[in-house]
Amino acid sequence: MRSHPTHWAQRTQPTAKLNLLDAPLLILSPLTRWASLTSGQRMTATIIAMNATVFLAWRFPGLRVFMERNFVHSPLGGRVRTMVTAGFSHEGGFHFLANMYGLYLFMPMAASVLGAPQTLFVYLSGTPSAGFPWLASFH
Repeated sequence: MRSHPTHWAQRTQPTAKLNLLDAPLLILSPLTRWASLTSGQRMTATIIAMNATVFLAWRFPGLRVFMERNFVHSPLGGRVRTMVTAGFSHEGGFHFLANMYGLYLFMPMAASVLGAPQTLFVYLSGTPSAGFPWLASFH
């Protein structure tokens, strides 16, 4: 009797199946990585993520009015909060990438010297401080 070659699918080794009990490990790994970061590194990652969210939100035409109302400072607009939130808006891709690279390099070092809360204060107060000369030009 002549033997027939087996089908290619039968010749391959069975692949490992994902065990649902291993699924928490897939979730736990990033959480374990996050927990291993210093407070300055976690703060830096959070601020970069917030900046990225605002940067991407500007790309959606349906959000334009919301973004202009909440992330652009106008001295005559009467919205004081925008003096801080405008710091999360970036003019273009290069501007965004250069600022995030600078944050990535320097913020964890600043946090290790000053402490995370003080570094966050310096970061958040930087936008209004930088905007004061611009505001003064309107008065």
